[in-house]
Amino acid sequence: EVHDRIAQTLVAVHQQLQALGAATQDYSPTRRLVDRALELQQRAIHETRNIMRDLYLPTLDQYGLVTVIREELHKFHEDTGCQIRIGADYPERPPKYVEGVLYRIFHEALMNVRKHGTGAKVVEVSIKREHDDVSIVVQDDGPGFDVQAVIQSRRYGGLVSMRRRAEILEGTFEVTSDLGQGT
Repeated sequence: EVHDRIAQTLVAVHQQLQALGAATQDYSPTRRLVDRALELQQRAIHETRNIMRDLYLPTLDQYGLVTVIREELHKFHEDTGCQIRIGADYPERPPKYVEGVLYRIFHEALMNVRKHGTGAKVVEVSIKREHDDVSIVVQDDGPGFDVQAVIQSRRYGGLVSMRRRAEILEGTFEVTSDLGQGT
């Protein structure tokens, strides 16, 4: 749907902007506006492709949740220098849709560490599967935050997203954090 309804429209708009740019003089104010619109349009196409990749990872189907998480944590380490630890007791993969939801929760948690866990030196991830129960824990030693204050301020979009995803699987979601002690 993202590809068919959004990405294709963005590409069509990009082509129209290119045609408009070709029809304007090189140094006119209109040309500068068209060139800037083309840059923004290119960024929108790039971001849409990133979103499509994030929503559906073919590697998740092929290699499984643990491998994809290891790879993403490795990239996180390269980007941030933060040490990573992963523990996996995951003898059997659950259905694909469960892994997809678990990945999205993990990814959002890691993005929160990137955005809000400034100064974190270690991120630990644990994945465990026993029978039909699967748990994933993402822990950092960053600055932490006051969970109740964030909920009261209504600046908790990612937390709500993770909770809703867990509830889709009839699971639970919990976040604990202490100022100066991590999340």
